[in-house]
Amino acid sequence: MACLDIKVGSFSPLGGWLSGTMNANTANGATVENSAATGLKVSKNGITKSIINTSNKTHFLVFGTPQNYVLGCLFDAGLASVIVYEITGTGITEHFLGGVSSSQLPIVSQSVGNGNLFLIAYHNAPSNVIPIIYKSENGELLLSAGNFQPNNTISADAVDTVALPKKLRILDGVMQVALGSWPLGRSAAIPLTLDFPDVVIGAAVPLALTKQTLQGRIKN
Repeated sequence: MACLDIKVGSFSPLGGWLSGTMNANTANGATVENSAATGLKVSKNGITKSIINTSNKTHFLVFGTPQNYVLGCLFDAGLASVIVYEITGTGITEHFLGGVSSSQLPIVSQSVGNGNLFLIAYHNAPSNVIPIIYKSENGELLLSAGNFQPNNTISADAVDTVALPKKLRILDGVMQVALGSWPLGRSAAIPLTLDFPDVVIGAAVPLALTKQTLQGRIKN
């Protein structure tokens, strides 16, 4: 699982979706195979996740720095069904984002740094958009601007100012259409508990039996 490292700046648009019969190898050892006849497969260390389709309707994007995530999309009959695959560890975890009515493949942008957040803008016919920011590692929905007709290009950014401390924004041109907070970081104590032995008191007790401190660590 990638470290949740959010940096200030505008999200960067990704290239177009890859379609048809095409393979890709990621920097961290995963393999992505897309076939017009069988659909999409994401594999790593003997683990495979699939979107099965025989009608050339699966598409994918690889993103993150390094390439920690794969987006898979089944685009069929005006419905874009998207799954994010997290491939940073030894295996693969998949998270279904849902199916959204869209007149074309959605536009995707990743956050500054290692792409821990991404923006998907679904094109809802006839001219509306549904822009949503997700967390890349687990597909958690962080911010949505709803369904509306934009006046300009839809984008997103992360800001951290006195007026807007640690905020995510969805923008229509320069106009803010949604505002939310950065997701919280997380940490784990190792070990989970530090248990002291039974209390030993008395003037003649050897120092070796008077345990006063235990050592642990906190991992991001």
